[in-house]
Amino acid sequence: MRWTRPRALPLATLLVLVCVSCTTRAALPEEYLGRWYSTGSSGGIAGTGTGEARGEWIVVTADNLIERYAPDGRLIGSDSFSLSRGRSIFSTDESWILDASSPLPRVVSLQSDGNLVISENVYDGFSYSYSRKPLGTPSGWNAHEGSRLEYRAQIRFGEELENKQASGAMPPGWKLGRVSGVATDSEGNVYVAQRGGEADPILVFDRRGTRMLRSWGRGTFTKVHGIRIDPEDNVWVTDVGDHRVLKFTSEGVLLLELGVKGEPGGSPGHFDRPADVAFGPEGSVYVVDQGEDEERPGLGNPKIVRLTSDGAWVGSWGGPGTGTGEFHFPHSIAVDAQGRVYVSDRENNRVQVFDAEGVQLQEWTHLGSVMSIAATPAGGLWVLAGRDNIEILAYDALSGRVMSIDPESGRVLASLESPGHMLDVSDDGDVYVASLTGNVFRFYPGWMQVEENGIVRTP
Repeated sequence: MRWTRPRALPLATLLVLVCVSCTTRAALPEEYLGRWYSTGSSGGIAGTGTGEARGEWIVVTADNLIERYAPDGRLIGSDSFSLSRGRSIFSTDESWILDASSPLPRVVSLQSDGNLVISENVYDGFSYSYSRKPLGTPSGWNAHEGSRLEYRAQIRFGEELENKQASGAMPPGWKLGRVSGVATDSEGNVYVAQRGGEADPILVFDRRGTRMLRSWGRGTFTKVHGIRIDPEDNVWVTDVGDHRVLKFTSEGVLLLELGVKGEPGGSPGHFDRPADVAFGPEGSVYVVDQGEDEERPGLGNPKIVRLTSDGAWVGSWGGPGTGTGEFHFPHSIAVDAQGRVYVSDRENNRVQVFDAEGVQLQEWTHLGSVMSIAATPAGGLWVLAGRDNIEILAYDALSGRVMSIDPESGRVLASLESPGHMLDVSDDGDVYVASLTGNVFRFYPGWMQVEENGIVRTP
């Protein structure tokens, strides 16, 4: 679709070519709305054209907008329109006439084969065809949100190597229990928070899980939940079991203990099942308080707490509920380089975006039930989500998607399937997922290639 202004034609010519009997404005039927994938194009009165599938796709929205995207999910352009019914020179049937910002209307019609055709610059008969199913999608499978993330998977990080051989990274007899959190430092080392009794709660590996570098924490935690690394490579761990947030050096030396052990609360100095930590560009520390427990549900004191880097209380916002700035089991938090605060309001099936003071900027309800959010220094935003909160709980976080998100709009850029509880993205682009199944998944850029004889080869 060309998103440029074509040359103007006389009004009389437009009336002849495009619209014989326009009626009142109307809403576009639902069957026109949603995502459509490019299948070909043609141009000229004689119908000549390459017919090439361009790999692009469009989204037709209910608020009178057509958005055009590149194959990798980048927004290329958009055009607003109003609607009326009429006839074009291409059909004796009535079509939808899009009176867009250009002087020449576009004609949109749904064909008998289910494809969408947009005829643009109608004086020369140029048209574009779109299908519901992207090219190359196997029959019976839904498309990935955005484009496909072409990553390889290492599904037993720290226990098996990339070639599926045992790594021997941990001491004999050690095994991961439920893995609740994972984080990476500036050197690419991977910190794992796990709840099993056969290994220390915090373990540190090299980026590929071939060696365990160190571990610590026995007897320190009641129930570890989140783990994050600040810009100085300090390690922050949340303990939902005894309502504390602890800060360590990268070697495991305790630097700071926040909250009162065993005492949940909403007042300064108290936490109520703190789940996750994030760091603002100006040095602030943000803690998301769940305010309830899955084993004993009931709204308590869900909130976002803002601290200084040394743990001094700056302020908080939130409370139980479904309204703006309220939460039901908030589970994860991230802050981008612009200082925007992203909160996974898990049981409300939404992400709320705030400024540093807690003023809501956006609300995203299209991502499902988000378990974890991670922002990268390069400006990326990633989420780990299930379809909804019921699915998350019923499957115990076994279902889900890892999605790369546009931080400005919340649009899904690319995705892949993965169960999991928390995720982090390293500076070199590897995605690590902490799974309650007792695994860490490492996704790293790479894909498989199929040769002519059908053999799958690793590039």
